[in-house]
Amino acid sequence: MWTQAQNPLLIAPSCPPAIGSKIDGRYQLTRLLASGSLGLVYEGVDMHTGLEAAVKLFPSWVFQGEARERFLREAKRLGALRHANLVQYLGFGLIGGRSPFLAMERLSGVTLRARLRQVGLLPVRYCLRVLNEVLRGLAAAHDDDLPHRNVRPESVFLDQRGAVLFDFGFSVDEKVHSQLARAGIDPVRLEHLAPCAPAEEGAQLRSDLYGVSAMAYEMLTGRAPFCSRQPRLPGPVEAVEPKVLR
Repeated sequence: MWTQAQNPLLIAPSCPPAIGSKIDGRYQLTRLLASGSLGLVYEGVDMHTGLEAAVKLFPSWVFQGEARERFLREAKRLGALRHANLVQYLGFGLIGGRSPFLAMERLSGVTLRARLRQVGLLPVRYCLRVLNEVLRGLAAAHDDDLPHRNVRPESVFLDQRGAVLFDFGFSVDEKVHSQLARAGIDPVRLEHLAPCAPAEEGAQLRSDLYGVSAMAYEMLTGRAPFCSRQPRLPGPVEAVEPKVLR
């Protein structure tokens, strides 16, 4: 679900939990899945329901002060969202009162990024289907005034129910963003980021739509917009439609 980051030592929690331990007394960790742009992701089991979960752990320094309170408020609102094209968030909280975590349903399938790497260019009809489902999920989040902040092929999961948006982005302060930039880590790829001032009213919601447009461009051309050094992905325009969404 997440790809290995460039500097996992920087973003990992200072004391990663051991396999078999429980988070919040509810989510038992079964294995490490990956290191995301801002934390570690574990496979786990919801001990209350028996369902598989993906548990993302953030280092305590990423969300501090007002950023931590904002994280908790937004995570609560995300947990209330219910839509077929949005990942279902199961729980959230602070480990030891300091390190934030998010638990979400465990998705089965592949990311859109992985599909693009497998087949290259995608058929127009299939692209339209994926984009339509992504926009439905975004509309549900935007109706609640919740921006995704991270719309890109890595954040779209293809499973049996369609294209599912996951990995919502959370605001970090300027100091943390500078630390990440110096380490060569950026949670949002620039080619999927709208060229508008973040302080503008509605800018983050518009930025999501820009991200969808950039993603559509990449699906149809094999390269990200405004990124001339990125090699064109192999594959014919009429590539075989993946069976995962039939």
